[in-house]
Parts: sequence; C-alpha cells; structure tokens
Amino acid sequence: MNGMNGLPLSTARRTTEHPTATGVTAVQEQGLHIVRTMRAAIVNLNVYPRGHRMVQECLDLLYERFCALLEMEPKVTIELKDHGSFDLNGVALARKGAEREFSAWAVQHFHDRGVKTILLSAGLKKEELDAFLELMARDPNTFVEQPVSKGIEALGIEHIETKSYLLSEEGAARPVIVGIGEGDAPEVEVQLSSDSLARLVRRPEFQEAIERLPARPFLFEQFQKYLLAALRQFGLQVPKFVQKTEDPSILFQGLHKLDDKIATS
Repeated sequence: MNGMNGLPLSTARRTTEHPTATGVTAVQEQGLHIVRTMRAAIVNLNVYPRGHRMVQECLDLLYERFCALLEMEPKVTIELKDHGSFDLNGVALARKGAEREFSAWAVQHFHDRGVKTILLSAGLKKEELDAFLELMARDPNTFVEQPVSKGIEALGIEHIETKSYLLSEEGAARPVIVGIGEGDAPEVEVQLSSDSLARLVRRPEFQEAIERLPARPFLFEQFQKYLLAALRQFGLQVPKFVQKTEDPSILFQGLHKLDDKIATS
C-alpha cells in the first residue's frame, strides 16, 4: 500500500538494505533512517487507527532507531532548516535522490507546526516517542493557540523538547521570557526569529506583558535588544528613538512592523 493509503514498513526499512555513500558516519546513517521512518509513522497515524499493525510497526522501528542513535550520541539535536536542509548535531545529512524528498517533507511538516529544532536525550521512553509522534501527526491548526512545546509538557514527555527557532541562529533566535506580573503570574516566551511571532503579537496577554516591562528593567532591556536584532535581521530600519525608548508602546509598534515583514516575506 502506498501514498496516501499508507506507507509500508518496507519503505521505512529500505535504507538498511543498501550501503550509504562514502563518508557518511554511523550517526548520519541512523539519522537518514530516522527521517524515512518518521515520515512513514506520521503518514500512517493519519491513515490507520492507532492500534493498526502498520502504525505499530513504524513506531516500534522508529524507537529502535532513536535508541541506536542515542547510544552513539546521548544528546541529539535535529535542526530543520529552510529548503529541506536537515542537520543532525550540527552536521548536514545527505540529501540525494529519495533522501531529498524525505528530508524536504520532514522539514515542511515540522515547520508547519512551528517546530525548527528537536532535542532528544538518553533515557527516551517508547511511550514518550509514541506520544510525540501522535502529537506531530495532528493538523497544524492545532498549534495556533498552543505551541507544540506546551503539548509536550502537558503529555509529560521528559526526553524530547522542541524549539520554534534554530539553536544555531544568532541574536534574534534566542528566546526572551517576558514576565506579565509578579509572583506566580504567567510568563510569555518570545521567539523573535519564529513565524509564531505573527500569532503572538495579537494575543492580549502579550500586549499586557509588554506594558509591564518598564517595571522590570532587566527584562525590558533584554527584550528590546532581541527585538532590535530581529528587526535588523529582516532588513528593517530601526530609528534611533526606538533604540533608546523606554515606552513599551513603541516596542509593540516595532513588533507589529516585524510581524508584517514576516507575513509578506
């Protein structure tokens, strides 16, 4: 059975039957296997019931491959870059022939759900990986109001993390935590290089967080720093009065300007 009717396990296993290109390390080879198997698992989760053999076999195989990878590297960072580029612990995976198709699919699938980096650590449990894959098989609109990271937290997944930015990016890629109030008040995590910013700036609680920043000088300074870095990253001119402002409404105008730029880029 093929295509939208589901991916057979033989598709996921195919890479183990042929030698990889010269120079590909064992870690990279395992990474390429994982990309294939992950695609098969997610597609099958959308086609078959959770308990179906096609789903279970893919999930079992994917867990085996992640365990093998984590035996070689106790911490794994997967970066899903633009144009289908797929990095494993800072090294680009081969993208030739069929691997290009699977890599491009994985990047687009995770980007659509606001994920650009996946971090895994030794001790990964099968139920954690299964729950993560089921989460990632959901419609991308599921994550408009609540990011994937919150879904992972709610599911109690301890050995998988996601980021909406690339860890290798500089400046604006770093998160800024904006406190809304004192004590146990909630906080907002801002990823200035992420497309999630377009959704974030429209949330009333985020505007409230910006308005409260002057009472917390250190956070205000850090937020201003990364906002300016993000504006410059997208080629936007930053007036001097914005660079020195202590008025949160000015910063909020800058966010909307950045939001518009991201939406049209």
